[in-house]
Amino acid sequence: MKGSDSRGGPRRQPYLVWSFPWAWVWVCCGAPSLADADVRLLLANETPYYRAAADSFRHHLGRLAPGVAVSIHSVANDWPAEDILVSIGSPALTELRARYPDRAALHLFITSDFWREQSLRDPGLGNNTAVALDQPPQRLLTLARLLVPEAHTLSAVLGPHSSQHGAELSGGAIALGFEPRIGILAPGDNPIATLWPLISASQITVTLPDSADFNRAVARWLLQLSFRAKIPVIGFSRAYTDAGALASVYSTPENIGQQGAELVAERLAHGPFPPGLLPPRYYTLATNATVAEALGIVLPATAALQNRYAAALQEQP
Repeated sequence: MKGSDSRGGPRRQPYLVWSFPWAWVWVCCGAPSLADADVRLLLANETPYYRAAADSFRHHLGRLAPGVAVSIHSVANDWPAEDILVSIGSPALTELRARYPDRAALHLFITSDFWREQSLRDPGLGNNTAVALDQPPQRLLTLARLLVPEAHTLSAVLGPHSSQHGAELSGGAIALGFEPRIGILAPGDNPIATLWPLISASQITVTLPDSADFNRAVARWLLQLSFRAKIPVIGFSRAYTDAGALASVYSTPENIGQQGAELVAERLAHGPFPPGLLPPRYYTLATNATVAEALGIVLPATAALQNRYAAALQEQP
């Protein structure tokens, strides 16, 4: 979570939740034996966030299964059938699927939209497992309710990809006591003409990830207009909070790498990966103390916010 350090600048602390009942296997019985199997980790490229996810994966798997070797690759090669295949980044997923269309693998650091689009082109992908980078909309809504408990109206503007989450977002907002006001911004639309009526008629707004072009086009106007109207924004990335959102919830490369390692540990202990797209187990909270002060919002202390947020998520059905 991001607050203010002693110099008044931002700082970030990750907050991780969820527990894993299978972990006692490692404590009581040790890592299961897997005679000749290695983990082959294919990176899309050497981008720092991919490398950070790989380093986190290797660190956590080394703790959970110290006898299993992890090798990091930039190209998919001829790997033994018993090896466990893991990709990081969407280009690595497509390369791994092209090389091994009949082998189940684990895919990290991809978006839900990419998984859905790729599944239409590659029906066999459904036998694989992936961890989504983006958060379920309910996590953003829960953070909005926690930070602005008196808010009654909540707005969101959705784009070509995120519009498919409109019903989920609206239903989740209503369940938390919000009156949702959701708009759709199509390519070629005037962002201000769509955003301003929504923002000016709401008490808090949330934003969901979409295409890179949509995110760039909307972010600047959304933050400017919401600040002018003194309406807090809940974002989906650290960059949103740094740029002027009140708070964000997102998964870091370290979060994703840890979940990937735990899935491989589960695979070793219990058998094949559960197929399909999985939500991120771990998240990081970030808040912007400067924005909160400007909006007259009192942020809870770091530990209190973390605990209350985790409790609020667990209380939901």
